[in-house]
Amino acid sequence: MMRITMKRMRIIGCLTATMSLSLILLHAKVNAQSTDFECQRQADVYGVAIRTSDLMDSSCYSYFLSLAQGNQIATSLDRRLRVGGATNFIVIENLKNHPKFKQMGVGGPNSLLSNITALHLDEKNREVVVLQESKHEVLVFPLNQNGNIAPLRVFHSPYLIGAKSVSVKSEENEIHIVNPSQDAIFVFSRLADEAGKTHASSAKVLARLPLSVR
Repeated sequence: MMRITMKRMRIIGCLTATMSLSLILLHAKVNAQSTDFECQRQADVYGVAIRTSDLMDSSCYSYFLSLAQGNQIATSLDRRLRVGGATNFIVIENLKNHPKFKQMGVGGPNSLLSNITALHLDEKNREVVVLQESKHEVLVFPLNQNGNIAPLRVFHSPYLIGAKSVSVKSEENEIHIVNPSQDAIFVFSRLADEAGKTHASSAKVLARLPLSVR
């Protein structure tokens, strides 16, 4: 009888431990979903508020940086700045504890950000170049501005369908788009802008290079 009781107690103990672990995991999942929702909400209205302090919780800057992977994140050559973008938000982080800012970002309805595929930090021209493959577009933002800002320049092209990364060749004033689906690198003018004076030729492909030249 004692053996049966001890066995039952061990079984009950195992079941209790399993249930406790399940509850912990469920709670963590709910918290993660809550963080996702809240940070996404803040990104959607970023910069719409009047006060700078209302822009975004510091934890949400970290959240979007954690989402940025591979071609969605870049660090300056002097290791002072890190830029990361995911979903519809760009984080610009100062890695050297600059007295004026630690983290700032670009988001909100004016930014046109919705699904960031890749980005490039153009240090020479102080710009962040963003590829949004799902919209077949490239957006260019100033590096020194924060909030619900519109892109400096925008262009679309069918050659961006399937693209995976973007880079800037500052000396040549070119934007290079790597598109594995077409086994090519497409070259555009760095100043291409559908809303500007170069509208007629903004999305013109200047060159098509084989991927082997990377």
